[in-house]
Amino acid sequence: MTQKIACHLITLGQQARPVGQEKSTIQFKMSQQEFAELLHVSRQTLNKQLQYFIQERIVEWNYSQIRIIDMQRLKQLS
Repeated sequence: MTQKIACHLITLGQQARPVGQEKSTIQFKMSQQEFAELLHVSRQTLNKQLQYFIQERIVEWNYSQIRIIDMQRLKQLS
């Protein structure tokens, strides 16, 4: 599940990144429910897995906004 979430976050992050932007901090709007539906898992299951990413400072999740802080680390997990 961790790999699956990491892969989807990378894909969404790459789609949200403006062309030419090299920073690893990317923001895009998506609720946990929407992201869980995309992964075909419950919101609770997704939330449990995301806690690892949040604790490790790989991503931040505030309301309906995801911020990828450490893209390199996320790629290692995918």
